[in-house]
Amino acid sequence: MKKLFLLGLPLLAILFYSCSKDDDGSGHNGNGDTPKYGKLVKEIEIVYAGNADNLTKLEYEYDDQQRVIKVSGHYGNYPYNRTYTYENKLIIETASYGDKFTDLDASTEIDSILLNDDGYAISNQQQSSALDENPFDEYEYTDGHLSGWIEYIHGTRDESKTFVWSDGNLTAESSHVDWGMGEDDLPLCSYTYGDVEDKTNLYLVDDNQCGQQFDIKMQGWSSKNFLIAQDENGSIITYSYTFDSDGYPTQIVETYGSTGSSSDTVTISYY
Repeated sequence: MKKLFLLGLPLLAILFYSCSKDDDGSGHNGNGDTPKYGKLVKEIEIVYAGNADNLTKLEYEYDDQQRVIKVSGHYGNYPYNRTYTYENKLIIETASYGDKFTDLDASTEIDSILLNDDGYAISNQQQSSALDENPFDEYEYTDGHLSGWIEYIHGTRDESKTFVWSDGNLTAESSHVDWGMGEDDLPLCSYTYGDVEDKTNLYLVDDNQCGQQFDIKMQGWSSKNFLIAQDENGSIITYSYTFDSDGYPTQIVETYGSTGSSSDTVTISYY
């Protein structure tokens, strides 16, 4: 799992491009066949638990192939920048939590993401100046959907996940871990989707724990529809959406717990 720590602020998930396999101009965002999206995300603003002082803002820039090349902004009070370079079947992602990039300072992470011929990520070598683990991830696919993920720490398998798909959506995942205290199976996580198709070019909700929310989509075909609920051993998160006239979400409210005692609000604008 990509371990990106922003002084205690969690980054959630990276997963799949949600689209149908119809010839509608959409596709996965990688270095294979470049998709042509109807709209591209310009800015994301997140207010955590209704606290306007705890605000995240991210702005996205693209090249002429609609690929993200830069993300700039802040998570809470902490500056955050990320760049992408595309080199044949390799994506280099550099994330800096400071004011500017350096080669490898105390707040920089570099991911080297190898792609297959379809443009899907098949491995990710992470190099972090803040951690000594430098995880290596491998990804497996079945019919264009991510079916397996394995993380290695210092060359030893640390965690593996298996993904279950139905009707074009990720419906469940299971995890097996070996964190040095014996092997264990983590509780099954299940997902429920609405009827609205996800046409966005970024991962806007956390329908898995295999990457980062608000990042580019590069791991095969993603869930076709927008996630409305996830349940991890009784820990429930629900999602409600406000859409524009073209069917793109302009606001997402993530509510935690069965009582809805806490919620985050994500506001999205487009080019």
